[in-house]
Amino acid sequence: MSLSKVKITIIGGGVGGYPAAIRAARMGAEVTIIENDALGGTCLNWGCIPTKALLQAAGVAATIRDAEVFGIRSKGYEIDFSAVMKRKNAVVSQLCGGVKSLLMAKKVKIIKGTAAFVGAKTVQIEETGEKIVADKILIASGSKSGKIPIAGIDGQDVMDSNQVLTMTSLPKSVVVIGGGVIGVEFAQFLKGMGTDVTILELMPNLIPGLDREIAVALEKIIAASGVKVITNAMVKGISSENGSTKVGYAIGDQVSECVAEKVILAVGR
Repeated sequence: MSLSKVKITIIGGGVGGYPAAIRAARMGAEVTIIENDALGGTCLNWGCIPTKALLQAAGVAATIRDAEVFGIRSKGYEIDFSAVMKRKNAVVSQLCGGVKSLLMAKKVKIIKGTAAFVGAKTVQIEETGEKIVADKILIASGSKSGKIPIAGIDGQDVMDSNQVLTMTSLPKSVVVIGGGVIGVEFAQFLKGMGTDVTILELMPNLIPGLDREIAVALEKIIAASGVKVITNAMVKGISSENGSTKVGYAIGDQVSECVAEKVILAVGR
């Protein structure tokens, strides 16, 4: 199939948008891709890639910490959190550059900005006013971090996943609301960095939807690392006072609370 002379505009340069742009360009289309943040989308900039870079750092710390088990005595170590984040940023930047190079190699026009429809086949860049007319428009704008409707959810000490990835200092303690993939990854990383971590999960086990046997085994591993895991916990509200944040939750009729310096909201996207 040929798309020769077909003009295609793609809104969003994430994992849905940029592969589609490359594919369409290979088929002969004249492609424009519009992205208001960074090419690569959530996975590359705010999800899979940066979290794995951080988990690797936590893994290195764990290896040093447990070295004596293998007959290697270590005189200790010091975590330079700014250097950890700098390396993470470098990994992300390198891969973003790779995505841009792939698009440029296929002569895809890249526009940094926010697109809005002003006609059936026309979008306008909000920042510049430029209008782009296309035969086909693909919407690949991705998703946002989820929220839960409880008191205190917008407090200054409550962070979403993006904010965690731009922290400039390590909190002494955190409560992670949500025991899915995102929450567990952040819990593992922060615990590896020396932070006290508690996970509150609504469902009976971590990573809801995972095979029960695997989920139970995972929960044991997470708990053995020092992360406190509380399941079947319905979060009721968040409040801050005197430099600490309280997260109220209920398990059935039993009401309790966790206290930490920061709260991470990881309830999906």
